[in-house]
Amino acid sequence: GLHEILLHNVLYAGRSFSENISGRVATVSIDPPEMDKATFARIEDTQTFNFTSGIELTGLSVQAYGLSQPQNYMDQTILQDNPHDPMTASWVHEYDVSDAGSIEVSTNSLHSDLDIDLFLIYDSNNNNIPDSNEIVTSSMTSTADEHVSVILPDDGRYWVFVHGWSVPEGSSTFDCTVNIIDGTDLTVNGVPTGAILADTPYNFTVTYTAPEIGDYDGILFIGPTKAPAALNVPVTIRSTAGVETNIVTIKDVTLRPGDTEDVPIRLLNSTGVCGGAVTLTFNQSIVNVTNVVAGDFEGVFNPDYSDVSNGILRIACMKFGQDLTDDLVLATITLDAVGASGSCELGLYAELTDKSGITVDSSVDNGTFTIIARTPGDVTGDGNVNINDAVLLFNWVSFPNERETTYVISKPENANVNGDTETNVNDAVLLFNWVLFPNERGTTYILQ
Repeated sequence: GLHEILLHNVLYAGRSFSENISGRVATVSIDPPEMDKATFARIEDTQTFNFTSGIELTGLSVQAYGLSQPQNYMDQTILQDNPHDPMTASWVHEYDVSDAGSIEVSTNSLHSDLDIDLFLIYDSNNNNIPDSNEIVTSSMTSTADEHVSVILPDDGRYWVFVHGWSVPEGSSTFDCTVNIIDGTDLTVNGVPTGAILADTPYNFTVTYTAPEIGDYDGILFIGPTKAPAALNVPVTIRSTAGVETNIVTIKDVTLRPGDTEDVPIRLLNSTGVCGGAVTLTFNQSIVNVTNVVAGDFEGVFNPDYSDVSNGILRIACMKFGQDLTDDLVLATITLDAVGASGSCELGLYAELTDKSGITVDSSVDNGTFTIIARTPGDVTGDGNVNINDAVLLFNWVSFPNERETTYVISKPENANVNGDTETNVNDAVLLFNWVLFPNERGTTYILQ
């Protein structure tokens, strides 16, 4: 949609009729824009996020809150209050808030002629007495549909006041939802340190263990270190019973181009499985399977590589005459990041049997494979591009006999910064100039 930026002149020196100013405008993006997961209770899962800024930032901040559940109050009684004094509200609830990401309150009613107002009050002087001077936010429409919210609230005591402004016959009913998102169930990993380069994607992950059955809320605040709540990402986790046993699963994997990782295909909460057939599907332009090793079912183990080039791996395995229980490993596969960037699903299909040949009901929990885009110039592999990278690349180019001894490039895929086919002194000179002259980045000096 259409957006507008307004600059308000608070103080003007008055020495001329006008004063020139300059600035830069760009967009930042987060992908995916929300985290909505349906999973089984007590299962660990991970979501990978991609952050990109149109301008260079001094740093990136990611804060996570949750998981928690809203409190729903149904068919609550509201009385006719003094319409001129919200502190006479006939419905009041108190909450102790600590380390919360947000507070959100909403009301509604089936009675179309009911007019109630909503107030959120913070005990700023800590005297345990609500006061009109402590109203943080309010909603005062001419109906019963009200909504208030605050982000990153201060710790302390809060009150929700529902005020009967116009209550026909003196008494009526309404519904209210109070959603205080707090908790430490969301763990953030991989947030880049140091400066954020313009138009360069950065990845980080959020990991959680699904709580007991129910719907849970969380929230992420993402932004530059000077504006850490610039973006907020809603988090919804739907934890179900489903098939809580015999879950065939593979975790999410995030690698850099050319990297590999050994990843287990696991069988969780086995009730007694002798063997089975598992199929893994993937995008072969992004990831390749280069090796498969037996897990706990080593009696018969037959990996079928015939369709790997088409993104399909089949595995048949069995334990002779024995049903295995608890958490098990069906196989461990070696995944090779063959693409430059992108992601794909690691899809699973499984058919399991017990030692009598009877089918065992099971479910699958698919994973996601993500390749982190290369960061041109980051030859030290620390996630930043600075003078340390420029010096290392210059020495690596200048002293070929000392490569891999004195001068070791941790991320060789980031060394060729001018876009040709060789890494040489031209790349070193370009990187030096890009580091030393930040005002000419993206114009005179462009890293590719």
